[in-house]
Amino acid sequence: MMYGGEITFCGYLFSPEEEQLGMSGKVVVALCKSIPNSQCQIVYFDNFFCSIELNQFLRDDYGIFGLGTLRANPLRGCTLKTCKQLSTSGRGSYDQKVEDIKKVGVVKWYDNRAVVLASSYVASNIVTAIKVDIGFPAVVIYYNTHGLSRPD
Repeated sequence: MMYGGEITFCGYLFSPEEEQLGMSGKVVVALCKSIPNSQCQIVYFDNFFCSIELNQFLRDDYGIFGLGTLRANPLRGCTLKTCKQLSTSGRGSYDQKVEDIKKVGVVKWYDNRAVVLASSYVASNIVTAIKVDIGFPAVVIYYNTHGLSRPD
C-alpha cells in the first residue's frame, strides 16, 4: 500500500474503532481485510505499525494474531524493567507483562540493547538458547523467524 497523502485510504471504509488506531494501524487493518479466511492467521509488523491496541483489535475483531516490535513510548502504563536493570542482569535477560483481559503480552528483552515486542499469541513462554549463554524468549524467536528483520 503506497502512501498517497489524503487519498491513501480512498475507497476504504473504517469503523470508529479502526479510525482510533491512527494512520499506521489503518494501513495494517486495510491490508488484513484482504486476507482470505483470516481467522487464526498471524501478521508481523515493525515498530512503526505495532501497538498494543492494534494487536488487541486484530485478535478481537478479525481473529488475526499479531506480533511486532514496539517503540518505548506506546507502552501505555505497561511498566517493564529499565534497560539498565536488564543490562545488569546480562545478555538474554527479559521482563514481561501479560494482560489477561486484552490478551496481549509485552516482552522487553536485552541482548546488545533492549528490544520491546508485543504479541497477541506468544510471550516469553519457552526460553531457547541460540547463542552461547544467551536466552531468547519465544516471542523473539518467532519475530526473528517470521518478522521483517532481527530486532537487535
